[in-house]
Amino acid sequence: MSFCQLPPEILLHIGSFAVGSATADHATSGGNNSLMAAVSTQQALGLVNRKMQRVMDDHNSKVFHAFHPNFQPNLRAFVTMWLPEASSLDDAQRRYLKFHGGSNWTPLVGSNFQSIAIDNLSATRLQSVSIDSRVPGFSSSNNPHVFGLRFFNRWFASAALLARVAVPNLNLRSAHLRMPAQAEAFLFLEAIMAHNNQLRHLVIEADAAFHSSKMPRPQLRLSKLSADCCTYATMDTFVFRAPIAKVVADDSLQFFERLKTVRKFCIAAHTFSTSVPVWHWILRLLHSLPNAEQIDFSLLDHVAEDFHPDAKFDVAHLPNLTDLTLSIHQVDARLLTKINAPNLRAIRIRTSTPIDGYGFCSLEHFPSLLYVTIQAPGTISGNCNTLGIQPHNYVHNISKHQLDLDYGEEMVAYIKPYDRRTRKATPLLKRSDFLSATSPPPSKRTRLHE
Repeated sequence: MSFCQLPPEILLHIGSFAVGSATADHATSGGNNSLMAAVSTQQALGLVNRKMQRVMDDHNSKVFHAFHPNFQPNLRAFVTMWLPEASSLDDAQRRYLKFHGGSNWTPLVGSNFQSIAIDNLSATRLQSVSIDSRVPGFSSSNNPHVFGLRFFNRWFASAALLARVAVPNLNLRSAHLRMPAQAEAFLFLEAIMAHNNQLRHLVIEADAAFHSSKMPRPQLRLSKLSADCCTYATMDTFVFRAPIAKVVADDSLQFFERLKTVRKFCIAAHTFSTSVPVWHWILRLLHSLPNAEQIDFSLLDHVAEDFHPDAKFDVAHLPNLTDLTLSIHQVDARLLTKINAPNLRAIRIRTSTPIDGYGFCSLEHFPSLLYVTIQAPGTISGNCNTLGIQPHNYVHNISKHQLDLDYGEEMVAYIKPYDRRTRKATPLLKRSDFLSATSPPPSKRTRLHE
């Protein structure tokens, strides 16, 4: 079969692979080279023949990637980084975002160039989009207010690009957005998720920037991500990384409804505002994620919270969960015992209060656990006992004489899979039992008078 005789489905697959490879190959070259390489590849493929031209026109109307997107981000608990503390330098936050953004995080693609490309490609039926609306120089500015007044044209171009994606689109399935950590830009983000009711994959990465008390902190309101009059498709991926942003979760019921089929969930922000203690909200979240495989919930502002002794929660059953990262003010047995995750392999906990202050989990509470990372006050042995791990069942990276000291720094432990709690042995069968079970029944002996 010649190339001209290939069905359109195969030609579309070839074109998508070629354009995606061109975008990925030029990811680290800087400027607009990544997007220009994709456009050049599209035009070159369109010159093959008319059939390929129609296929690429159809591809261009459904896909626009200014950079190589990642709709299945890695949230592995044993290979990730802590969200940098608010007191850390800006370089630490940029390293954190670059770690998760990959090799194509640093280069910035001009917002005007992307807007022109979207208009020229007639991308009115977008199904997959990745745009970079970050404002060059904003993340390294010491005074965002003065920067905004001086470079107003850059803010206007960034807003114009976000507005093109915020238009209601019943076909949009996947979106990977890189945006400035600016309050007005987050309004477009809320509109993008509220207007596109078929959205299944959403990855948000907000550039870190110096935050002044005189500037409003950008905030994401979970109640604004859904509209009462719309019916939404359940999501598969929800990732939100914004080291200086605030998440407002006063009304989260509709947000939880969209997460029923989510496999990868992440919220990494500075502040989390809710009417209940954060770990109460996390338990409600876990009940809404029965299919979750990887969960990352990290906050920087560890505010002390009141515990409600009358609050009762059912156990959250997470049969597919393999990786869990929790970086909040309070993590202890009251939360951990409510998590039933038989396949959890890696857990990562950072908290400012001792995790062994409210009892312990039962032995082998997480039967498949292999990797444990804890940064919390208290002794190493006490923290591991809280997770239901026996002292002789793990090895760690801390010297033996510090086991019973208040360590407080990060500790990494590996659970020995060959030293689990022994199971009851199956009773041995006797030879007579085996013969009676396998031998045929004896035949009836013939009587003499018959």
